[in-house]
Amino acid sequence: MYLRNTCITQCKGSALIIVLWISFVLFLAAVFVIKSSREMIFSSEITMDKLQAQLDAESVVEIIKFYGSTGRFSFNYIQNPYLKKEGVPNKIYIDGREIKLPLGKIKMYDTGGLMNVWYLNPEYVKRFLEAGGVNYKVAAIIKNSILDWYDSDDLSRLNGAEEYYYQFEAGAKYKPRNSPAVQSTDELHLIRGLTDEKNWQKIKNYLYLAPHSNLNINAMDKLMLQAVFGLTKDETANIIFLRKTKGFITLHDIGRLTGRNMDLYFDTVSNFPSLVIKLNVESKYKEAREVLTALIDFKADIKMPYKVLEFNY
Repeated sequence: MYLRNTCITQCKGSALIIVLWISFVLFLAAVFVIKSSREMIFSSEITMDKLQAQLDAESVVEIIKFYGSTGRFSFNYIQNPYLKKEGVPNKIYIDGREIKLPLGKIKMYDTGGLMNVWYLNPEYVKRFLEAGGVNYKVAAIIKNSILDWYDSDDLSRLNGAEEYYYQFEAGAKYKPRNSPAVQSTDELHLIRGLTDEKNWQKIKNYLYLAPHSNLNINAMDKLMLQAVFGLTKDETANIIFLRKTKGFITLHDIGRLTGRNMDLYFDTVSNFPSLVIKLNVESKYKEAREVLTALIDFKADIKMPYKVLEFNY
């Protein structure tokens, strides 16, 4: 009888221990499920916030499409009164100034103040880099290497670069295009001298690719003015001061201030926008942030009031 009672007591104790262990395991499982659920909810919130920021950025692009296609272009800005009630200013500058809109911040650049890689002038690149602090010898190498990249032969210029340089001296797995039909602005990053990240960072934001090109002196910053006209720093400062005071400048103004002959520039340089706009958008929603760029051609034709030439996240 004593042994039977002892056995019953031990069995009850073992069962209690098993129940406690099962309860503990279930408790851990519940904690894991709750933690996982919280992480999933948090992750879902981040995803939704990111999607909202992306949607806001895309909405800004749509606003600018309407703004540019129905607005009036002037020397270095677009004027449009139709979106004033939506919080969009009557005037948006296209010279790189930051503009705040209800759904995000934008910077707009008339490509007339930049360099088109399909019609790239290597001399402008050389002057631009020198004005930006690059050694003149390095700038000369980059100029000649661009010429070698664009030309159709395999003859290397002095301090230039053709197939032999890239494959045997630089150890690259590519050769120059030997054609002006480059496929993107990033292709120039492959060219001798521009493979140096410091040099590339100085110029990459001044490059774009479009089927037509027109320079606008009212959209050029000091580096581009020096690059295109070969101006000194003092001459450039005087021109920018006049532009700020007057609101715009003409080729006649540059000639008058510098004593240079502007006749050579009348076919390629204007004081009016090119109508091809580079747009940078930044939108934020809570902790999420979205950045995108677009290249929009506002030269209307019988089919479309604008064309989106490039769109990147």
